[in-house]
Amino acid sequence: MKSITLYIILILTIVTSCKKDVAIPDKTKTVCGTVGWPQVNCKVKFVVTGNSIPDSANFNINLGQGQFGTVYNRTFINPSLMLADSTIFCGDKNSDIILNVYNHDTTKIYTTKIYVNDTLQTQKSGYRQIFTVGQCK
Repeated sequence: MKSITLYIILILTIVTSCKKDVAIPDKTKTVCGTVGWPQVNCKVKFVVTGNSIPDSANFNINLGQGQFGTVYNRTFINPSLMLADSTIFCGDKNSDIILNVYNHDTTKIYTTKIYVNDTLQTQKSGYRQIFTVGQCK
């Protein structure tokens, strides 16, 4: 029983300690996203609050599709709250900014917020799974 507990702790430590680095934009391109499409530089901030730890939270822009601009995708497993993360996005105007929070317990309430250039763009509260979408304008 002791070895199973240690094995589970080891796996959880490895899973939660590995984080994908934010990609560096390709400096050889003259634009960060689609050529001919209006470009923007946005300061994006994600915030999750609640009264219990969710199972996971995922922050991303354009679902990680690099052709639309800087690639950004971060996943947090069992994160402590308040959880906040931010990035500078360079890419296509109106790119989707997505914040997804999931918890198996349907009684816990979470609030998600997306800020663009230090202005609250969208906010949602809910149970179990909250899918919040904003845009970089």
